[in-house]
Amino acid sequence: MSPKAGMIVSKGYIMEPEAVIQEGPIDRSLLGYQQQHRSHAIWNNNGEPPIYCKTVVVRQNEANLKRLDPPAPPVAELVRQTGFGGPMDIPFISLDLALITALLECWRPETHSLYLGSGEWTVTLQDVEVILGIPVDGLPVVGSTEQDWDKLCEELLGLTLRAKVSRTEGKVELSWLRAHFKGHLEAEHSEEQVRQQARGYILLLIGGMLIPDGSGGSVHLCYLSLLRDLTIRHSWGSACLAGLYHFLCHGSTTNNNDVGGCFILLQLWAWERFRYFAPGRVDKRVRPPDAPLVHSGMMRFICRIWQRMCLERIGISLTCRDWLRALNVASEDNDFLENSAWLPAVHEGYLELPEYTDLATVTNLPNLSRVKLVIALVKSCVRNELGSRLLELKDPTGTFWATLHYKACEEEIFLGIYDVGSCLIPWEIVLFRPTWKSGYLNITLNNVQSVIQKSILD
Repeated sequence: MSPKAGMIVSKGYIMEPEAVIQEGPIDRSLLGYQQQHRSHAIWNNNGEPPIYCKTVVVRQNEANLKRLDPPAPPVAELVRQTGFGGPMDIPFISLDLALITALLECWRPETHSLYLGSGEWTVTLQDVEVILGIPVDGLPVVGSTEQDWDKLCEELLGLTLRAKVSRTEGKVELSWLRAHFKGHLEAEHSEEQVRQQARGYILLLIGGMLIPDGSGGSVHLCYLSLLRDLTIRHSWGSACLAGLYHFLCHGSTTNNNDVGGCFILLQLWAWERFRYFAPGRVDKRVRPPDAPLVHSGMMRFICRIWQRMCLERIGISLTCRDWLRALNVASEDNDFLENSAWLPAVHEGYLELPEYTDLATVTNLPNLSRVKLVIALVKSCVRNELGSRLLELKDPTGTFWATLHYKACEEEIFLGIYDVGSCLIPWEIVLFRPTWKSGYLNITLNNVQSVIQKSILD
């Protein structure tokens, strides 16, 4: 049976006293479209998507585009100069329609953001530029939709469209563009032919990948008028993001299962922000200069946590030990003074490892995240009926809960973990979140790297 409003959710060891599941926003003064939202239909159908709210279908033509051979070097160079080198280099990636449908159910058209358990999230212009490699600076992508399309195509593409264009809608079929504008050149070609092939190839990228419409088989020729002078830079990233926002709002309402838009951007964004969704890599590729982020895999942030924290807390960048020394001088917290089990872990250099994750960072991680390395003091330890332990861990950034498997408790070498004040050093721990408000680290015998007992220091 699906939960309804007012039902109390079952708690585990460290849950909040009570948690109530709601259909949507409690205060609907801002989020006023709940009655038309997909989540409303699912809620009223006992948690199951009704027939008219099934998995969405994304209309795009990227697969056919990526099957083409790479364009000739002069055409490819001109495409890069125009700002479309990133989409040209991105390999074909199948869309995860289940993931996209789940994100659509969390999308709010009133604020253009995803409402998740950890807060509001959205795709930004910076994400567009970094992930896809298209420019977000330049002139706006605006123009007239009332033009002589045959004359425009003959001027800029060198071909007349005749029956291949809808004179009322101004759209041309992508299949016709693929047949005539693959980016290939004759042995003897002119500069104008290079520009014509580049314009046609860019139209394929726009209609098949970046700004696809709901049909998935055509592209509007209004974009061609902006490609008259290929030296003028336009903000194609803004247009791509605006199109994605439009179809996110369209798809988040009931009875709308067919969408267009650059949903590959949303999927790559979700893979980067929630990495447990992302598939593993099977090879290592060298990233070409100026290639989009996705070409070399997902973004990897390598930072030293302690330096970032001391910049935020005391305004200067210090080494780990200097920061702890400054923290101890300025703090009245006796847990991190000289007689604690904390300092030996510091002297061993654990906090200087790039895998170290402070508890403040752990608090903000999503469910099923794998935490590389934690160094924390045991503040409290409670045994349950199964022989496992419920631990309260603490480091200079905060506290967090953890469960210790009974097999780790039975190991004689780790008996010091029972002592309040000992320093526990586990690694490769999985974070579980039964609800978005609560979570705990699941520590097993294989996770325990070391234990520094407080008793040997006193």
